[in-house]
Amino acid sequence: MDSLKGSKYTLLKAENDLSSEHKIKLKQVKDASERVGALHTLKEEFHSLFEKSNNLGDGI
Repeated sequence: MDSLKGSKYTLLKAENDLSSEHKIKLKQVKDASERVGALHTLKEEFHSLFEKSNNLGDGI
């Protein structure tokens, strides 16, 4: 899975903060591994819970 090599930064950074190059890399990673793509989507959803909340209790 060559498309996964060197993609740690792309997977860890918030998707809306990615450069156009990293967005292309993210698409390649998601296409290469359905499981990694699903986990990245879950990470983004989890992150959005806390971005939208005013305090810790709202996110839960």
